[in-house]
Amino acid sequence: IQLNARERAAYNTEIKQMLAPILKKYGGEKLSDTGDGAVYAWQNISNYSVEQAMLAAKEIIATSKSSSLRFRIGVACGEVKCHYNQPDYSFLGDPINTASRLEAAAKESEILLDASVLEILKTDQILHVYTVKGAQFHALPTDQIEKRTA
Repeated sequence: IQLNARERAAYNTEIKQMLAPILKKYGGEKLSDTGDGAVYAWQNISNYSVEQAMLAAKEIIATSKSSSLRFRIGVACGEVKCHYNQPDYSFLGDPINTASRLEAAAKESEILLDASVLEILKTDQILHVYTVKGAQFHALPTDQIEKRTA
């Protein structure tokens, strides 16, 4: 779909207005939301924060189905560093790159989880291999997750 500058700005505003309250509800902190994408983070890597991120992602997908917006979501865990060059901030790290690649590999309304997330969620499932820009990523769509019972 080709959008002119005004339509693209309205579209991006609609995205941000939809995402902000959902992610705030589940404890997500906005790192970046330039263009038609967004990066959110949770303060610590724990089962609770990963589950909160998953709930947020699932609610985003569910909410978008009643609008004209469609999302693909990639989720990864790990250390992210902030680079500050006044007045701009840049967030760098493998989780940002991995989540971005998984988002690109996801189908419409799909959430792909990196192996780092699945380890925290304690799953023993076989992961799918996704190749994006020549790199391989091991991930699993959320609709295929089964938690360990042990």
